[in-house]
Amino acid sequence: MKNWIKRFVKRPQEGPGVHGTGCSGPVEYGVTTSLNRDLIDEVMKMPDIASAALTKLLNDAGLNAGISTGLNFLVTLYKAYQL
Repeated sequence: MKNWIKRFVKRPQEGPGVHGTGCSGPVEYGVTTSLNRDLIDEVMKMPDIASAALTKLLNDAGLNAGISTGLNFLVTLYKAYQL
């Protein structure tokens, strides 16, 4: 699993391991043009390693999931847990 996770998770100095999530560095408002802030209800931080691990579990279960799918599923599980 260690080698599998290395494919998706970068070292901390390389920025976020999940591309497009913007979890590292300061927030720079107005820089991201592909994000419609009116559609966002909540923002959460999730560990890259947890997203990669869940992605592996999804792939092992036969689903062709990428790292962003693992991240979204992780957040979904966390929100369900909060209920």
